[in-house]
Amino acid sequence: MDLTRNNLGDAGWADHIAFRFGMHGLAVYPPGGAIEPRTLRDYEFVYLLDGSAAWRVDGSLQRIRPGMVTLMRPGMREAWDFDRQRQSRHHFIHFQIDRHGARLPAQASWPLLRVPPVDNLFGPLFAHLAQCLVHRGAWWEARAQAAMRLILLAFLSGEDGFIRDDNPDLPVTVQRVLDQVLRSWEADGRCRAWSLTDLARLGGCSPGHLGRLFKGALGVGPVLAVRRLRLERAAALITSSDLPLAEIARRSGFRSAFHFSRCFRHLHRLTPSAFRKRKRAGLNATHHLLAFSRWTSWARDGY
Repeated sequence: MDLTRNNLGDAGWADHIAFRFGMHGLAVYPPGGAIEPRTLRDYEFVYLLDGSAAWRVDGSLQRIRPGMVTLMRPGMREAWDFDRQRQSRHHFIHFQIDRHGARLPAQASWPLLRVPPVDNLFGPLFAHLAQCLVHRGAWWEARAQAAMRLILLAFLSGEDGFIRDDNPDLPVTVQRVLDQVLRSWEADGRCRAWSLTDLARLGGCSPGHLGRLFKGALGVGPVLAVRRLRLERAAALITSSDLPLAEIARRSGFRSAFHFSRCFRHLHRLTPSAFRKRKRAGLNATHHLLAFSRWTSWARDGY
């Protein structure tokens, strides 16, 4: 089954379906926690915030990392083994779908999981949905239904990011360097810094030539481009998790919280703590994405 892209066809069905919500909330598991094998009677979305998990579903094994979204369907059997080293947290929502005659895409074609871009729709939508279901303010049910339709549409279509401005015309050397940097981050588990000499070695060229290629294609040198990617990852963690800022600095490859704060403020014009407060208050905070969302959205490729 293709788990990365699904042909939705006509999505007019979304205007007709409704949802009946079941158990929902924010689940917190201690290191080594688990969900024993079970067969679901309804649908369930899970959006992992912190930690990691081994997800066994209908005989297959999936490695789940923060930012990934999974969707179980009635009759499927699953089990979860959570991170043994640290606490894991995830949003979850059980639901049923009232089709009202609408013809949804065949469920056999639905993906099991998505690896959305860093700047994705799911975090805000799951948070909004939880607020509707818990606090039940004005028009809560209509708002919850609308949020759920968007979540399901984004999940099935794969159109789950705010920004899609991929630039396929980057020089081959620039693409090769960025690809290798991201692969190293995935293998290492954190976004370590790279020197200009090391990046030039990845590109198979001189530091001066690599600098000219990056500046011509992206407007910044290779070291700054990689730093901005690390800061973009940090901004996503600040927004979507409750991790201490010192831990986010470490995961983003900065030698100290002070150095991280200084670099973050230089780019975003806000300290990391002020950035988190503005985002959680629903206020805008300046984002300085590089002009290549293929790499600023590296979580989509499994980071």
